[in-house]
Amino acid sequence: MDNVHKTKIAIAIVALAFIGIIVWSIIQIHQADGKVAIRIIKAPADATVKIDGKNHGGDTVYLEPGSHSYVISRPEFKTVAGKITVRKDAAGQTITGVLSPVSDAGQTIYKNRRRDFSAAESQAGKAAVERGEEQSDANPIIRLLPYSNLLFTIGYRADPEDPTEKAIIIEIDAPPTYRDAAITQISAWGYNPAEYKIHFKNEENPFK
Repeated sequence: MDNVHKTKIAIAIVALAFIGIIVWSIIQIHQADGKVAIRIIKAPADATVKIDGKNHGGDTVYLEPGSHSYVISRPEFKTVAGKITVRKDAAGQTITGVLSPVSDAGQTIYKNRRRDFSAAESQAGKAAVERGEEQSDANPIIRLLPYSNLLFTIGYRADPEDPTEKAIIIEIDAPPTYRDAAITQISAWGYNPAEYKIHFKNEENPFK
């Protein structure tokens, strides 16, 4: 093969690669139009990811803002299912599924791919910390919780009705005669109880 033919082949390869990049970019722009990039963290790497009933490959999926359900599964492992509320104003949202083996074959896969599982667990942990920091910034009171003494316990949980996943519900476990004391404790910390959803055991917030 002479140099002219080699040059033509090289030019053709470069041209095809360039066209491929352009096509990929167009697809990415089309996928991301009006949607939010969601990172998928999973292990094992060949686990199947279904979002709203449709298979999705790769490490990133583009979803419309709103609620979506997902299922991450693989034979020999326990399936993980959940929901995610996609927010347009939030970066770094993730769908996580580090699957647990449920058979000897699964245990073997887990041992052989331990490094992959460790990396996924580390990424999932970091994502969870970031979500916790967002919630803590929005609700500084949770830095003091849970709080417990001989009379009552004050804790919190995420508000399932809040699409931003930042709001919380204050939970108070106390005998009826000491519930006012728990409310007084919240005020003593410098927070207004009326600004929170407060749930007493088997009762609703008296301030709402």
